Amino acid sequence: MKNVKLFTLLLLLLVIHKLQSQNEANIWYFGNNAGLDFNSGDPVAITDGAMATLEGCATISDASGSLLFYTDGMTVWNKNHDVMQNGTGLLGNSSSSQSGIIVPRPGSSSIFYVFTVPVWSNTGLNYSTVDLSANGGLGTVIDKNILLLQSVTEKVTAVNHANGTDIWVVTHEWNTDAFHAFLVTSAGVDDIAVVSNVGPVHSNSQGYLKASNSGNYLACALAGWDSSFELYEFDNSTGIASDPIIFSNYDGAYGVEFSPDESKLYMAEWYIGGNHIYQVNLLAGSPDDIINSAIDISGNALQKGALQLGPDEKIYVSLFDRNHLGIIENPNDLGLMCTYNELGVDLGGKIAQLGLPTFIQSYFSANISYQNECFGDTTFFELSNYSLVQSITWDFGDPASGSNNTSTDLYPYHIFTGTGTFTVTANITLTDNTTSVSTVDVTIYDYPVVNLGNDTTICETENITLDAGEGFASYLWSTGATTQTITVNLADTYDVAVSNGNCDGFDTIILTVQAPAVAFAGSDEPVCQGGSFDFNNSTQLPTATNFDSIRWIGGAGYFDDPTVMVPVYNTDISETGSIILSMIAYQTLPCGNDTSSMTLNIIPGPAADFNISPSTTVCLGEEFTFTDNSTTTITGWQWDFGDGQSSNIQNPSHTYTLAGTYDVELVV
Repeated sequence: MKNVKLFTLLLLLLVIHKLQSQNEANIWYFGNNAGLDFNSGDPVAITDGAMATLEGCATISDASGSLLFYTDGMTVWNKNHDVMQNGTGLLGNSSSSQSGIIVPRPGSSSIFYVFTVPVWSNTGLNYSTVDLSANGGLGTVIDKNILLLQSVTEKVTAVNHANGTDIWVVTHEWNTDAFHAFLVTSAGVDDIAVVSNVGPVHSNSQGYLKASNSGNYLACALAGWDSSFELYEFDNSTGIASDPIIFSNYDGAYGVEFSPDESKLYMAEWYIGGNHIYQVNLLAGSPDDIINSAIDISGNALQKGALQLGPDEKIYVSLFDRNHLGIIENPNDLGLMCTYNELGVDLGGKIAQLGLPTFIQSYFSANISYQNECFGDTTFFELSNYSLVQSITWDFGDPASGSNNTSTDLYPYHIFTGTGTFTVTANITLTDNTTSVSTVDVTIYDYPVVNLGNDTTICETENITLDAGEGFASYLWSTGATTQTITVNLADTYDVAVSNGNCDGFDTIILTVQAPAVAFAGSDEPVCQGGSFDFNNSTQLPTATNFDSIRWIGGAGYFDDPTVMVPVYNTDISETGSIILSMIAYQTLPCGNDTSSMTLNIIPGPAADFNISPSTTVCLGEEFTFTDNSTTTITGWQWDFGDGQSSNIQNPSHTYTLAGTYDVELVV
């Protein structure tokens, strides 16, 4: 499948919801005299059906939901459950998966076509014409078994053309790779098919073929030795099928159906030992991602048959030889959130077999579609077909919005004032001045709230578990994980998207990873007693990494600034031997402080001793000789006589020229 085309289509499917089916699919007859009536909104068992069929069948009602007629592909029964005039001998078969489908002639209220497919491939795709205006409104089959395609599988489906008026009838040729799409228009059935040679050869006949209600997809099941089901894109403007995705190794794939929003595909198995229902997420991504998304939503219990979307947006499951149907309650929801109920609807004592009625799938599209169902978003509306609309008045069922509650735009929008379900009504005047009313229930949901907490820092030896919160339908992290929590230890920005099944919520957290502090106090160094040590002049300068602050300690002297990296240490005159100086690198987040020490080796200096102790008096103008009596070896002298004069010999003489008191200093 072309990835770009698929992504664009699926993005639209995320936000378009079609919630109101048409009434032509409100009455069902199937199985051994079983039936359902959806006109009240919920399915109610009806037990007056005359038909008993193992598999294929079709039913059609009028626009108000009243029964018109039904068929097993061989016999046609009228609304009174009598065999219709000339209504026998059609070339379908009650053991054909989809033995028949009923298609009205566009623009006519009385002409219908019954398309039939045989068991296996022996009699081909045929159609017969029903005129409901004949026989007092009970109908007559006026043309019978007109051949369209000689050799076909037991598959047939129908969906509206993109123009909203004409109808495609699609089948698959037997023992080839060819789909055939025949167009039904106001002129009748076009016997020249659009042929799409795509996908595998269908040498197995059994299993259902379904179009999605918008006509964007086809799906078909191949029961028996092929053990697979298939997904195709379908262009309802041209009738071309393309881009197959093949789901292999499924035991007895038989029934297929799309969710109302076309985001999910379901397949039911009919073999004893199989009996599962699988859900496929069409929004999963690439073709491989879509294939790998298939999960069992039912478990292996009762033998399954056909799947059929109902007017109430639930998918009904035929259970072989049972007096009830299963139901997929929420088919738009992902995974087990779709809620399969095997005891879904009682059939009033009648018995289901493998088949359920085959309908034009567009009957399950809404007259009204809308986009965006999250609180605070702008919700956009449109009709499925505007071609005959002269004027329209919308009521959004939201009186709290005041004057914004109504619109006369063809393509209106509305921002709902709260969450909950709102009944939106379109009062339509057509170009022939007739009127109609369409409604749709719009449910507005809160955005899910997800909170990963504040940005945080951890130590490099630690892990942290990020939790998006429980109770969401799905999770998707920037790491690709789809779980509620992830455990990480790398510095990064982490995002999560959660869904409550209808709306998405997002949050981001920035994770910083802190390494432990590292301190290096430098190399051991010598220093003269009573002198200063400048670390800048050391052999190896002090360093530190991953720290928030520095502190030096040790020794009896003092630092100019103990918080700087490279201080100056002033030794005390009394310090002797070796002293330890330690650098401590601190962290506010205690991933690990660090201490490093170095040694100052104090070198004793020479002692100066001269002949003035503590004071001496000399006469003005008298020469005085200063004498150094040091006993240690001296290599240099620096005399300061206190009057601005100096000398650098051991025993200098000096004459003061002004009376006063002078401080004399000798540095050796």
